[in-house]
Amino acid sequence: MSTKLDEVHALDIRLDPLHYFPPEILGEIFKVYMVLPRPSKLGSPSKHSRDKYSPYVLCLVCKSWQALVVDLPILWSNAVIYTRWNRVTQGYAVKENHGRALREWTNRIGGHPWSLDLLSPARRRTEDPSPKTPLLDILLSTPIANLQFLKASSGVLMVHGEISRTSFPKLKSLVLNEDGTPRYLTACPELEKLCIVSAEHHILPWQVLTHLYVGTELPLDVDDFVRVVTTGLRLQRLCFSTWPGSGSMPSNFRLLSDLSSQTPKIRPSVNLADLTLVNGSPFNTPLLTISWPNLKRLRFLTDRTSSVRRWHASNLRLLQSLTHLHLSSWELRVPPTGTLGPLLGACHLLTHLHVDILVPKTFYQLIYSLNCDSASHDHGTLLPHLECLKIDCRTGESHPEFPHDLLYDMVASRVAFSPVTGLPLTPLKYLAFRIYHRDPTTPCTLRDELSEGLEEFRSQIDLLISITQCDNNYAAQVAYRDADHWDRGFGAFIETLGEF
Repeated sequence: MSTKLDEVHALDIRLDPLHYFPPEILGEIFKVYMVLPRPSKLGSPSKHSRDKYSPYVLCLVCKSWQALVVDLPILWSNAVIYTRWNRVTQGYAVKENHGRALREWTNRIGGHPWSLDLLSPARRRTEDPSPKTPLLDILLSTPIANLQFLKASSGVLMVHGEISRTSFPKLKSLVLNEDGTPRYLTACPELEKLCIVSAEHHILPWQVLTHLYVGTELPLDVDDFVRVVTTGLRLQRLCFSTWPGSGSMPSNFRLLSDLSSQTPKIRPSVNLADLTLVNGSPFNTPLLTISWPNLKRLRFLTDRTSSVRRWHASNLRLLQSLTHLHLSSWELRVPPTGTLGPLLGACHLLTHLHVDILVPKTFYQLIYSLNCDSASHDHGTLLPHLECLKIDCRTGESHPEFPHDLLYDMVASRVAFSPVTGLPLTPLKYLAFRIYHRDPTTPCTLRDELSEGLEEFRSQIDLLISITQCDNNYAAQVAYRDADHWDRGFGAFIETLGEF
């Protein structure tokens, strides 16, 4: 009887539809499997989104799967090398068994484009006394000619001069979480996207890049900013970030030379469409040589106020093409009035505005300026095409009274066309408030008050009102997140900084 059951069971296995899957379909399933985020112990996705499943796991299922996986180079196209500092050889090395596995791995890539992560602990030490294979030997044995994505940390690349002189002819994206001057970037003729976290960044080949992120603990210079924008004529997205590791408050970029005395020769950055500045600003100085006629998105993200920061009036021309503006640093006011009128008046095409209100005066100015029915404005009716308005505000002593009547009148003037003023040209479609209420022991009535006061507009606009206890700490969010490739999550991370 047991023999018959065994035969039936074997027949069931042979008849299982999984065994008759076309290899092309199985291959597509395996590709999806390889890019799934690795679950943590609690079952939720790991915070390290680049952690992937290994094709070796698929090889263990059965011989047919093993044969299929080995013959699919794309499943082997994401390699990771874990390396440590070897005090004896004064260089980075890997375990011998890991080195052998890496050579086998890269042999299966063949001529397919691939990516490589070089990971190392921040401290240079050797915890494992087992024999080591020099990292350089491993790298030079890989198909570098087809490498398109490279990520390195802890100075791994800086130590090896041979790597600095190695050509990466197909490299498209590079991430450097390390200190030092990256001299080897000159050997990357097709490099387009770069994320660099480094103390030295002044000799990079800006002219070939389309996407650039520069993060540093050191103060940024206006000269560096001008050099990047005027020479990086292919740049489409640009982000500068400095974080409080140096203990300094957010401030203006340093001015190392007198730009106002130089003969202006404007170099338009016609491709730049997205600019993000975290914890610093270069716009207190006349930027006479800069022009970006197609800039659509601009973000100023600052955690704390600084009385020294200003917006030079001559730089307002740089805002004329904006459609999306995110401001969390209202101290960037325009002398001599110190009001919002000149700043918002320069953004005639703006459709999306996100502001972080730090003081009550700013909120009153904003609401009054956006009212299309106000009797007069120094700069005319502002933002006639505004469709989306997001406001971060605070409760407590800083906002003892909320201007509900002014807010009601502003929304009413924005949702319907006025035959008197002919405005707005585009009705308001989305209004959101994020209320920072730090004291959990006291009730927050502002949300209910706002919801009740704007109830009649719910059929005309999407209204969102939320409460949180934590302020946005933009610099910390950037500093404590590992930089990654623009196309593998880091670009989306920059876009969502401070969003609701």
